[in-house]
Amino acid sequence: MATVVLEERLRKLGKIDTIDANATGANIVNLIFAPKKSILSGKLKANELQAYRDLYSGVMSVFRNPYGHRIIDPDPEVGGAILVFIDLLLKNA
Repeated sequence: MATVVLEERLRKLGKIDTIDANATGANIVNLIFAPKKSILSGKLKANELQAYRDLYSGVMSVFRNPYGHRIIDPDPEVGGAILVFIDLLLKNA
C-alpha cells in the first residue's frame, strides 16, 4: 500500500530508527517536523514545519491507520485519488 511506502520514506528521511525504532505513523511525522532538534528544523520556517506536520500527520491518521489495520476496498476513483495524493507527498519527502 502507498501509505506503507510513504511511512518508510519518512522513516529513512528522518533517520527514525536511530531516534525511536518503534515509532509509527503520526509519531514519525512528529519527530521529523518537530520545531527543534529535527532533521528539518532550520531548513524550513516554523509555520512551514507546522503546516507540513499537519498535512503528513493527517494523511497518516486518515489513510495509513485504517488501510494498515484492515482490508478496505475503496471505489476506484477514491483509491486513485489517494494514490495520487500520496505520490505528491512522496515527491516532497
